[in-house]
Amino acid sequence: MSKRLENIKFEYEGSNYEFGFSLDEVQQLANLSRARQGRVTHAEFMRIALSKYSDKSYISESKIEEIRQLFLGGIDLGDDEYTYDELIGYLYSLSIQAIDDAAREVEPAIVKINKDNTVDVAVGKDNYKLKFNREQVLEALENNAFEFGGVLDLFAAGSSIVKTALEHYGTRFSVKRHEEIFLSLWATKFNDETSDDLLEVIDALTFHMKDVVTSGVKKSKAAFKATKK
Repeated sequence: MSKRLENIKFEYEGSNYEFGFSLDEVQQLANLSRARQGRVTHAEFMRIALSKYSDKSYISESKIEEIRQLFLGGIDLGDDEYTYDELIGYLYSLSIQAIDDAAREVEPAIVKINKDNTVDVAVGKDNYKLKFNREQVLEALENNAFEFGGVLDLFAAGSSIVKTALEHYGTRFSVKRHEEIFLSLWATKFNDETSDDLLEVIDALTFHMKDVVTSGVKKSKAAFKATKK
């Protein structure tokens, strides 16, 4: 089992600051990363990382830049020393740890991937089928709703995928239900026998999206004919 990461605390100009994340900050960071196609500045990253536990919940752009520059030469934590880049990597790992912490508090999902790549998910006593129709997928693709380039993006995109895949019920679920289901899928990683379930679900739903889009094209428009020479 890997060593648990601790929040990093420091004092600057009479105020106490602390780098750390809850699931809310991870969601904020993940959404920003997806909106910027992964291009989140270190200052923005640090500001979100400091917003939960510091004395000041709001930190101005100029102040966060001052704080960022404090660490350009690295950071000495007594037992450990990190370069600036290593500090950024540590904070990134802290954000992933926050997702893991939240996932450990929920019951892992039981997953069944069907032949048509729809997915049956059981979370406790509740059962769900994740599937799409063509209109949903086209709209989501236009908005880049399902794209992700890293683990943080996967968290945000995965929640969006689950939310969209539940819309066929025509029922209003609680605002956080899709996130709870996705956390249950995330929780499968902690068991060796189910550690690949999350990525297999994402893969299956990706193929399902392609299937529903392709089937719609076949039904609506005949293929263009050509010859080889």
